[in-house]
Amino acid sequence: MQEVDIILLLELMGLAMGVFITIGCVFYDKQKAKNSPTVKTFPPLKQADISVLKRKEPRFSAVHFTKWAGQLFRHLATAYQVAELEPIRPCMTDEFYESCRNRLIALEKQGEREVYKWIEVRNAVITGCRVQEQQEQLIVTLQFTTICYKMDMKTNRIISGNADTTARFQYELAFVRYHAQQKKAVPRAEYCPHCGAPIEKKGQGQCDYCKSKLAVAVSGNRNRSWMLCRCAKIEW
Repeated sequence: MQEVDIILLLELMGLAMGVFITIGCVFYDKQKAKNSPTVKTFPPLKQADISVLKRKEPRFSAVHFTKWAGQLFRHLATAYQVAELEPIRPCMTDEFYESCRNRLIALEKQGEREVYKWIEVRNAVITGCRVQEQQEQLIVTLQFTTICYKMDMKTNRIISGNADTTARFQYELAFVRYHAQQKKAVPRAEYCPHCGAPIEKKGQGQCDYCKSKLAVAVSGNRNRSWMLCRCAKIEW
């Protein structure tokens, strides 16, 4: 075989190899895109008409309320993580408290723990408002990102979720306020729920004896007459 023929053959083989590699890369990219989870963008939120509530309470601020709702949600996530609901107990209705408590008991029996890290609220809007004769209700929709997973308490092995991936969630928080509570806010506990020590200072955020946090979601906040009665994940 002449030298020219050998060179031509090598060029053809190189060209064929290049085409094969290109086709393989295109196929791999398509499969990767097909198997990769699609990152959904948050839908726009429209604020509910709160004019009726504003007429009854001109000082009510939707901005302050939604900010407080976001803080309360973070405290609730922390409560699940450390299995301690008492610091936010004054901000929950009895029914919702029992529901959360039963859930924690179920997780403890299963030897599991829910972990939430770096909760970042991206949007918080009052999406529902109802003023009735005996009570008022507000619904706040939270859009946030976080790293969340469930782990085995004995082995610290992750059971579900991912400790390295940030996920997007949308939750609805329902609040209720009874008319009787509008005149008199929910009273602050006089004793630490953790060690029983007396709380001597008004607005005190930490126990002087055991250093536990005291009703962090209630202390010094103008929305303390509102209580969380439901917290649910919603799809979009």
